[in-house]
Amino acid sequence: MDPFSIDGTIHFPITVELFGHHVQRQARVKYKYVPAWPCLKPDSTEQIDAEEDLSMIMEVFIVPEQEIEPGSGDSVFPSEPQWVNFTDFLSLGFLEWRSRTALETATEADAWRQDQERRAAVAENEGKSTDNTQKRDGEDS
Repeated sequence: MDPFSIDGTIHFPITVELFGHHVQRQARVKYKYVPAWPCLKPDSTEQIDAEEDLSMIMEVFIVPEQEIEPGSGDSVFPSEPQWVNFTDFLSLGFLEWRSRTALETATEADAWRQDQERRAAVAENEGKSTDNTQKRDGEDS
């Protein structure tokens, strides 16, 4: 992965059904993305134009159910709520291509937003007006 990737996190709800029981949790995808379009390096004014690359890690927030401690009647949590790795869930074959495409589209949109914020900050620091009219490939003017 290029050391000058745009890094981000996208949060979303996820529902899993198992034997007729539905469980809803929060999920997130942490990504590192080098876009196909020119972008600013993080913490820099240098623009890069590199080969597109995307890596993602998916995590789901689990909340352990309360258990009753034997003999005391007190309820306890076996562990604290935590984010757990769920990256295999992203595999094509498990996740249909439309869902994967939607996730990639959301990732690119988030990266685009970050790049535009960087450009605006650079322009502000240089005392210039911002021109956020840069377009991605295939985007209409």
